[in-house]
Amino acid sequence: DAVIFAADQMQYHLGTRRHFVLYTLASFHQRYGNQFRGPLTQGILMQPERRQRAYEFYQSNNDAQLKVRQEELIRQSLAANRQVVCLIPQSQLPQLRQRFAPKWQLNVMKEWDEPQWATKNGVTWGIYQVVDKAAVAEDRL
Repeated sequence: DAVIFAADQMQYHLGTRRHFVLYTLASFHQRYGNQFRGPLTQGILMQPERRQRAYEFYQSNNDAQLKVRQEELIRQSLAANRQVVCLIPQSQLPQLRQRFAPKWQLNVMKEWDEPQWATKNGVTWGIYQVVDKAAVAEDRL
């Protein structure tokens, strides 16, 4: 029963959501709400009322508030003994580590090279487990 924070577009490749909850990392930034502005934009099919509520939510929350929401999700998930991971290109790892510091660290679970034909330039992807730094420090004592 994991919580996955995935790079944008990866949500289309994960299949069933029966045993995990998925959030795109982009959804924790205010600009993500721009896709809900107006009628069908970027191919997202959504009821007009839900589209409006989503747009209003993002307009009323800034990046700092959305980061706090992300931190709450991580904290609650870890407290409930749920595994929390990030599924991202390796190139995004330093930026995400900085975003999660000083509370959490990202440990490599698995990395792999995506075939060059798939992305035209080949990308190394990884699954990185989110670990509470305080718990790691306690384990070392």
